Amino acid sequence: MSSQLFVEVLPTKPGRRLPDVYAYLPAGRGYHVQYRFVYTYFPPRPELGYSDRRKNTDNADFYRLSEAYVGTLEGESFTPAFRALQSGEVSLALREDGAGDFVGGCHGDERAEAIAFLLDGSPLYLETPAFYACRELMLRQDTLINRCHTPDYPLCRHRQVYRLTGDTVNLSQYVEWVNDAHLVTSAFMPMMTVQRLDPENTDRRLTNTAEFFARVGGERVAVFDTTPYGPTPPEGLPTMVLEGTHAHAVRLSGRESGLTCECGITFPEGSPLSDRVRCRLWLRFARDLDSKAYFDIGGGTTPTAGTVWEGEVYYRITMKEVTHQ
Repeated sequence: MSSQLFVEVLPTKPGRRLPDVYAYLPAGRGYHVQYRFVYTYFPPRPELGYSDRRKNTDNADFYRLSEAYVGTLEGESFTPAFRALQSGEVSLALREDGAGDFVGGCHGDERAEAIAFLLDGSPLYLETPAFYACRELMLRQDTLINRCHTPDYPLCRHRQVYRLTGDTVNLSQYVEWVNDAHLVTSAFMPMMTVQRLDPENTDRRLTNTAEFFARVGGERVAVFDTTPYGPTPPEGLPTMVLEGTHAHAVRLSGRESGLTCECGITFPEGSPLSDRVRCRLWLRFARDLDSKAYFDIGGGTTPTAGTVWEGEVYYRITMKEVTHQ
């Protein structure tokens, strides 16, 4: 598979200070995957308190990986065939006890202190729309995550380094707590929002099987067939499955489509997070139509100032040859 990838800088949207950036990675069978780095900005909402539920993102100013599409790339023109990843969070999201919502990523309360895109090691020019060919795209981003609806109380600094090469997205994450937290009920790193059905054609099934693995490249410890799940919740079937699975990698694949989506996490040697991580799979409907894999690395802990979490995450979307029986 070619190691060349492509990067598109889009026009900056009205009212935004930075543009979206799309990366195109080879996926096999003549396809590319379009990963969308979306510049996200929403102001704080001072009328909301710690325990209030939010209806949309607030207090956000940073880049996040939001959606991925499989399609064909001809020159600088991309034609999507289907959405592979839904727009939910893939990086880091956590929730404290009593909070109205999660914080981090699409949940808000995360603001950038430094952002740098690098194309083969050189700064990427963002002021003008353009299309580039390269071997590597990097995004280095430092953000501050605040307590839910409490912008004057920072919880942690979140350093992310995305490195895109070949057919893989690697994401190095470093989280340093700058204040004491309440009990953290869940802290997910990573998450993978894989389409089960094509949202443009719900008769088209994109993935059938979810597999969890003890370690990256290790033995399979759990498998689940999502075939019985259509566009509406099926009566009598659970929508949250494989809860509590101790695993570090997941693979979701489609027998008919050939789509294979993989992600996983490794930790520094001796990290207590390695033994804590627990997974689950959430079958979702409505506009999502995905099977969302979660890796909970910090639920049930109460981080104090100075606590550090580190993880190396990868995402890979490929198209396999389909053998018809």
